Amino acid sequence: MKLLLLRLLKLFKLSLVTILIFTFSKQSFAQTKTFFEGSNIGVAVGKTKFNTRFSAHPNLDNVEWFTSDKEDLNNTILTGSINVGYSWIFNQTYLLGLETEIFNGSSKTLRNSNDTYFNSKLDYITNLRLKVGTIYEDKSLLYLTAGPATVKAKYNYFLGGYYGEGDNYPISINKTLYGLSYGAGVERQIDDKGSIKLEYMLTDLNSTSKAYPKNGDGTGCWYSDCRGPSWKTKFSSIRIGYNYHF
Repeated sequence: MKLLLLRLLKLFKLSLVTILIFTFSKQSFAQTKTFFEGSNIGVAVGKTKFNTRFSAHPNLDNVEWFTSDKEDLNNTILTGSINVGYSWIFNQTYLLGLETEIFNGSSKTLRNSNDTYFNSKLDYITNLRLKVGTIYEDKSLLYLTAGPATVKAKYNYFLGGYYGEGDNYPISINKTLYGLSYGAGVERQIDDKGSIKLEYMLTDLNSTSKAYPKNGDGTGCWYSDCRGPSWKTKFSSIRIGYNYHF
């Protein structure tokens, strides 16, 4: 009987140790693995304001027929985006992540009082961003994000007015532009796998330019200075989205 009690006591101790180890392991895992850690994929929709500043020439002081040397092509549209990313959690509170995103661009055409024609077209925009943030109450994330952006841009400029037809001296640029995207957001867990986010982003693209064409006889440019027009695009976006966490 005594031997049986000793064996039962030993079995109880072993069971207790096993339970404690299992419980401690679960708690340790829960403390190191949080909701926002790991890979995720998401979608977002929002309002984006595009601004392309067109500059006809670096110096138009002696060009009397030009009524304006600068034009703004502004356009506000609804945009949609898809993003994928991966995040790491440090000290159960701080987040470091890497995210890539693609969203649709914009097209805008403008004719001024001289019947001069301007066009700005941005195809799909992609960016790769670093994301840093702080987690509150295990369910809310406040973050800042920044990284390089690329976009396939096409700009057109057709001089009208004094020269008659709107397609005189056409200047066109079709190239990939680079820039910087940066912004801030807040994300909130809503269930075991999903979260919603509200985000504000700014993107500043590099300016680009192209020389004016040569005269018909191939000597010089069609006016004294060959330096041509330039374009500079910036845009901002505020959007709401959903992320699925794996």
